[in-house]
Amino acid sequence: MIARSLTLLTLVACYTEDPPTVDNDTWRWFPLNGERTWTYRSDDTTLPYLLVGSKEDRSEPWGDSTVRIHTITFGYDCQGVGPPCDVDEDGEPGPDLNTQVAFVWRLSADSSRGALFHGWDDTTFDPPVKIASASMFEGDEVVTDSAGVTYRSRYDDQGPCDVPYWRGSPPDDCITFAIEASGGGSPLNGTLQTIYQFGTTSFQLGGATAPWKLLDYDDAL
Repeated sequence: MIARSLTLLTLVACYTEDPPTVDNDTWRWFPLNGERTWTYRSDDTTLPYLLVGSKEDRSEPWGDSTVRIHTITFGYDCQGVGPPCDVDEDGEPGPDLNTQVAFVWRLSADSSRGALFHGWDDTTFDPPVKIASASMFEGDEVVTDSAGVTYRSRYDDQGPCDVPYWRGSPPDDCITFAIEASGGGSPLNGTLQTIYQFGTTSFQLGGATAPWKLLDYDDAL
């Protein structure tokens, strides 16, 4: 099992009390620098696994711009038996060797272009799908036409981060985006919640039956 490295005391201590203003620095709610790991648990209790998103401390350029694309690879942390989790020779649950990677995101975020989704698994969004402008206010929308699909991302609201990571005392400046994709079967369709310094706290995308919520977080910044 993947180690749980942070205690509640550490979680509260490392959260910035005075983050930038959401409306003026929306892109900062998508932190991608350094090495990071996010662990999520689904509200669908029938799923026998957690999702673990891992990002290495490296990136690649996007064309000749200053934008850097970061890759987050999601894998399974099996908690029980059921697809795609099986039992290994020691009797411990683990993912099938052919399904260790659940999916892959490719993202960027900066003050010039905002937050962009460049790809999902082997699909490259050309142009990339804008999730957020560099600065947005509640109710604002951004629209992207990419490969025959129209994406509409709306800054839905700002409020408490209702996820297990903060347990009984969540911060109140998570922002939620509602993403609608029309004209094709894109996995980038649903909701995504994020917060300054930590990144994505909850998401229901790719046909997920229930939201995935942040359970644990670690970084090497």
